[in-house]
Amino acid sequence: RTATNEASVCIGAQSSGSSSANSTIYPGYSGTTYAGAWTAEQISAVDSNGTGLYVVTRRASNDLALYKNGSSIASTGSPTGTLATGTTIRVHAYSNASAATGWTTRALAFYSIGVGITAQNITDLYNAVQALQTSLGRQV
Repeated sequence: RTATNEASVCIGAQSSGSSSANSTIYPGYSGTTYAGAWTAEQISAVDSNGTGLYVVTRRASNDLALYKNGSSIASTGSPTGTLATGTTIRVHAYSNASAATGWTTRALAFYSIGVGITAQNITDLYNAVQALQTSLGRQV
């Protein structure tokens, strides 16, 4: 909800200081949105204001994608990394070996966590969130 070019993390976790098990979304982080889903590397897209509904999904070992407002903005067919166990996922920050860091001052309007989210699921989620936000007198 807050348009900013802030260098912070909105949601995420990584295990034991290692980026080999990284699951995060950094919208509009210094002009670029970065995301990962239990992967060693982040995918990214130029995104100066960092507002909207972001979804990162890892549907298979060879399928990592980042969506904004229901549309794909970045993807890779060769993500690396493995699922971390015992890692706390944080909202408004990320968990680095269970320690909260990278706090954001942004106002967030909606967040969700899922597994193997398809393109159709993302479209449906975006439409449902838009309907909810509109009924509340706001839009993402």
